[in-house]
Amino acid sequence: MGKNRIYSLRRQKKIPQALLGDLLGVSQQTVSKIESQPIPDISSELLCRIADYFGVTADYLMERSEQPRKPGEDCVITVSVGGDK
Repeated sequence: MGKNRIYSLRRQKKIPQALLGDLLGVSQQTVSKIESQPIPDISSELLCRIADYFGVTADYLMERSEQPRKPGEDCVITVSVGGDK
């Protein structure tokens, strides 16, 4: 499986998985699991903590947007309803 944007952002900051886990309140093993999923399957709370730490939107982390962040925007999750994609 390919690595995701969380992996890429962590590597850009040059921080180990264990440190990111400590900062987010999860284990290194959890960070490893999250990074190994093309689209992370995590709670919205953890997704927002990760997005806020890296200064990007949740949609960017979930690969639903190519724009990492809009000025002045905190963690935002876009929800599609019904068959909308």
